[in-house]
Amino acid sequence: MNNKELYGVSDLPLEANDSNCLGTEDYVKGLVQFINGCQTPMSVALQGDWGTGKSTFINQMIASFSKENKEVIPVYFNTWQYSQFNMSGDLYTSFIINIIESISKVNKMNSEKGKKILTTLSKIAVNGVGQFITAKTGFDTSLAMEMFTHEKTNSVSQLKEDFSNLVNEVADNGRVVIFVDDLDRLSPETAVELLEIMKLFMDVKKCVFVLAIDYGVVVKGVRAKYGKDMTDEKCRSFFDKIIQLPFRMPVENYTIDKLVKETFKGDINDEILDVVTGLLKDTLGMNPRTFKRLYNSFTLLRLVHDVNKKNDGGKLNEKGKFLLLASLVLQISSIMASELLVNHKDDVEEMQSLLENPSDFLARENSNINGETERKLTSEEQSAVYILKKLNSSLEKANNIFRDKNIYKSFCDVLSLTAITSIPKAEEPKERKKAIQINKVIIQGIDENISVQTATEAAKITIELILKNNPSRVEELLNKYSNLLTINSDVITEGKNYFRASSALDYTYNGATIYLGTSMSTLSKFERINNICRFLNLEPNAVQWLYDDEVIFSNDNK
Repeated sequence: MNNKELYGVSDLPLEANDSNCLGTEDYVKGLVQFINGCQTPMSVALQGDWGTGKSTFINQMIASFSKENKEVIPVYFNTWQYSQFNMSGDLYTSFIINIIESISKVNKMNSEKGKKILTTLSKIAVNGVGQFITAKTGFDTSLAMEMFTHEKTNSVSQLKEDFSNLVNEVADNGRVVIFVDDLDRLSPETAVELLEIMKLFMDVKKCVFVLAIDYGVVVKGVRAKYGKDMTDEKCRSFFDKIIQLPFRMPVENYTIDKLVKETFKGDINDEILDVVTGLLKDTLGMNPRTFKRLYNSFTLLRLVHDVNKKNDGGKLNEKGKFLLLASLVLQISSIMASELLVNHKDDVEEMQSLLENPSDFLARENSNINGETERKLTSEEQSAVYILKKLNSSLEKANNIFRDKNIYKSFCDVLSLTAITSIPKAEEPKERKKAIQINKVIIQGIDENISVQTATEAAKITIELILKNNPSRVEELLNKYSNLLTINSDVITEGKNYFRASSALDYTYNGATIYLGTSMSTLSKFERINNICRFLNLEPNAVQWLYDDEVIFSNDNK
């Protein structure tokens, strides 16, 4: 059983003795040295987005204090852990009790000062907290609770004094370092309320508070509690009054290269890992939690593929592993970019055009039949464009290694595999939208049903037959829709028009071949064909595109 292979990586923060591939050791040592020698009281904020390694950083700091400086008493409090048991309204009570118990365990102190603090705490607590203290510590607070109504105000000052006396006695010539973790996992308003309560104890000498929190959560909490008129300057002022030393997690300096190689060691060769690492830096950034999700998804999908191909003996090769990783990076970094590619995976030409020129592609989607752009790209679309460009650059680098002329086709094949790990948009139904598929074309006046494999083939054949059935109007069509139909392919391929790819039609005009712009979505293809049908006054349903005998599109002549 001990030799059983284990899959994936856990999301638990690294323990002190675990190998740290992020290269944060110098930062940990520097902050530990500062806390060892700083004037007190002191408050430090470990700032960083969710998943950037704040808990791991805290674990390593605590281990360093325990090992190198016995005069420092580290105390750890996880706000998320307590809030999960419906104690969020009494977090400050849990906070004080946790500190008292931790100090008592480390120093084996007489519990009288601790009991005194609990007595004071019960006087200012909300209903039910006295019973909570009794259940947690065994200390009877019933007498203190009777005095609640007339002693609450004085008890707040007394609580701080009692706490100060406790810290002064146990810390002696050292200090108590209180780590408060996962503040940014609470609701923003709850996190701010807890910060305000902790401020009471942050002014106690021989105390250092280290708070793991995202500044953005503080801003949201301040505005939730005090109103939207709290400006950025006022929110910053609130933060500065509580925190004396802001410390941002050094994500920009994380050694992501080492982390990638350590994680994928034995799975992918170093040459391909260099391409993967570059893609990760450009898209997902340096968030360790996101990277763990990526690796777990990769491991699962690789196993699914290998099980499916077991009878064929076809495990994922190096190219397949890279393409799987690339598709997962796309999926995690941009839902919109992922859906765009999935919706075009059945037409390699369209998908390649989307990857090579995503901004032009989306501009065409937003344009009318005359090529006039109807609106600017949204911020989400701009983000998707950036991700798609970085993805395509990585595909090109990988192709220099694999020498695969059909790498875009191979990428299309892999996209379907990643569907089981995707997260749909909240406002959309859980069932994944199917990509539009076409396998048959029917044109009025043509006896036979024409079989096709892609929307590009359908568009090409449809236009060919329309031109053949309307020879007297070909010149008119060429003039009217010059952005779609042309006898000069350079107009399209040199980027002078709205299309980066064209298909030569089986139709000539004055001896010249006519080309059709094809690099657009299936919906856009039919929209343009529908407009041509309207221009020619064709009967409704003159053109139909089908998939397995179901009509997907038909011109409406409206």
